[in-house]
Amino acid sequence: MLDGLMGKMQEAQQKMEEAKLKLNDIILTEQSSRSEVIIKITANKEIKDISLNENFLKDVDKEELEDLLINTVNSAIKQAEQKSEIEMQSIAGTMLPPGMGF
Repeated sequence: MLDGLMGKMQEAQQKMEEAKLKLNDIILTEQSSRSEVIIKITANKEIKDISLNENFLKDVDKEELEDLLINTVNSAIKQAEQKSEIEMQSIAGTMLPPGMGF
């Protein structure tokens, strides 16, 4: 019985590691209200790309750009956290006995 439990724990740990790796492949896109700033981020919260609208750059001041970057990055991180949580709950739900899921 103890061997079976240890095996299940190792299997669960392996599935969690696989899920974390899968999160690296999930790319999410977040953009500011008028698409001045576009952020691409993985579900593991790694920023992959930041794009700035060329027309916007002609008329923006430093403070406005900084504010937009901060807000858009923070929104992207929240989106990534939510996606990560959903994916991890999905994996955890498959490891629990029937009726014990989230």
